[in-house]
Amino acid sequence: MSQTQAAREAGVGRQTLWSWETGQGAKPPAKLSLLGLCKLYKAPPEMVQVVLALANDAGDAGWWQKFGEAFSEDFDMYLGLEDSACVVMTYQVVLPPGLLQTPAYRTAMLRVAKPGISDEDMVRAIELATKRQKRLEDDPGGFRLRVLLSEAVLHQQVGGVEVMAEQLTHLANISRLENVSIRVVPQEAGEHLGLLIGPFVLLEFPAQKLEWMNEPPMVYVERPTGDLYLGGEGEITKYREAYEAIEAVALSEDESYRRILQIAKELVRDRPERSPVVQVDEEPDQGRLR
Repeated sequence: MSQTQAAREAGVGRQTLWSWETGQGAKPPAKLSLLGLCKLYKAPPEMVQVVLALANDAGDAGWWQKFGEAFSEDFDMYLGLEDSACVVMTYQVVLPPGLLQTPAYRTAMLRVAKPGISDEDMVRAIELATKRQKRLEDDPGGFRLRVLLSEAVLHQQVGGVEVMAEQLTHLANISRLENVSIRVVPQEAGEHLGLLIGPFVLLEFPAQKLEWMNEPPMVYVERPTGDLYLGGEGEITKYREAYEAIEAVALSEDESYRRILQIAKELVRDRPERSPVVQVDEEPDQGRLR
């Protein structure tokens, strides 16, 4: 069937149908038009229900949209992907992932990234970060975070001793959540693939009832000149293999927990009074760590 015939059956112009098919339409199609197309294409009842449900959601903005000025246009897409993902796997060499940054740590970095940022914009940026992080505790069964963290991140002091000690303690504490894995790539690991490939995020999405609705994994690479999104099968395989290679030289979760605390304690060792932000259990809770 030609596009012209399909457009006629849907009661719209050919250009409008083309915009729907390519996802470039300014407005989602009306339900009546969708029903006409589903009937025309002989879609089974279960698919018709899915299409109509998607149409209902099409006009809904993501929760993060109300923080619009707190992130770049490129990052808007990432926030949508992260919100839909069931697994986020990331390798970081400079900063902890945003999902694990404390408000004070993030504030210090925002002042570098956005000199002159207003207090209002700062508050909104921190609110956005906090909202993202809540999912780690609110959705433990549906969202997993796996982090490979270069040890250099733990030594790079951001915001001063107190801020950094708090950040390190937070990393240690949150690693005890059932759905969070943090493994440190130690300085003694020597040469490994992570030194060549650089930081990245690999996102996986939950399986759907209908196979054709399944979303393939996506790789996100943050760059100062524009973020990069990769979804090709070969690209996904390359980054998945890279993650596994880096993971092979990383410390175990228990060892990583101890290494993080060790660095935090060394950071405050010479202070007159021991900082309260590093008062955590000396040994990991084996029931909470894998």
